[in-house]
Formats: sequence, structure tokens, C-alpha cells
Amino acid sequence: MVHALVWRMACARGESHVADLVQDSLIRVLQNISRFDPVGPARLSTWILTITTRVVLNDRRRDSSRAVKLEPSTYLDPATAVAELEIGTAIAKAVLELPEPQRIAFVLREYHDLDYGEIAKVLEVDVGTVKSRLSRARAAVRDTLLRAHPDHFRGAR
Repeated sequence: MVHALVWRMACARGESHVADLVQDSLIRVLQNISRFDPVGPARLSTWILTITTRVVLNDRRRDSSRAVKLEPSTYLDPATAVAELEIGTAIAKAVLELPEPQRIAFVLREYHDLDYGEIAKVLEVDVGTVKSRLSRARAAVRDTLLRAHPDHFRGAR
């Protein structure tokens, strides 16, 4: 779960960098596990994803000069069927093209199943901001997929 989130947020920053961020996240989780309240409002998974998101965002703030390469074909499992590979590549590329705030909200919702309130807490924004970012992200992904692969995504509107 942590690796998947870091990988999607960090995109193409390199496997060694992703591994470093995963390790930093897990260390932070272990250092703060005593602060987690199992009867509190957050699930353990949400709490861990919140820490992970902040580790990645803090890393971005420290070094905003790193460029993101768009090479979505490297993100897919080679054992995936050919049709799924093409669709998966198109989706990955569309998600990578999103502005970072939209991409992060999209990944937390669609790949990690956080609800709007949980995403708002993780990103420290209002729920309305989360809804707006998700709406824009979904529209952008849909439009990108329709333009790039009209035969696969007919009727997606």
C-alpha cells in the first residue's frame, strides 16, 4: 500500500528514490505508531497513507527541481495481457499528465479508496477542494483517454 502510493505520487523519479521514500515513510510510521488511536476516527491504513503522502510532499518541497519523465510503459506489470497493457498505459499516462494536486487526490481516491473527508485530512484542504480536484482530474483523464483511444473508450462520457 505504501509502495504503491509512493510509486504513483513520485511517478518516474526512479526506483531508488521510490524505495527511499517508502523507507522514510515506514520509519516515520514506526516512530509514531504510539500516537495512532485505534478507536479514533481514522483507520490505520488512512493514518499510514497520510504519513506517506506528507513524506512525498515534503520531499517535493525540498527538491522541486526534479523533472518528472513520462514513461508509463515502465509502470505496468509485464505479465498483463496486451489489451490491458494498452489501456493501462493510456490511463497511467493520463494520470501522469494531471497537475500534481489533482493527481494526488485522484490516486488517493481511485487507487487507495480514501473517502473525500480522509483525502481532505491527508492533504490539509477543504472537502470542497477535494471534490473540485477530483472532478477536474476525472474529466481530464476521460478527455485524454477519449482523444488517445477513441475506439477503446467510446461511450465513456
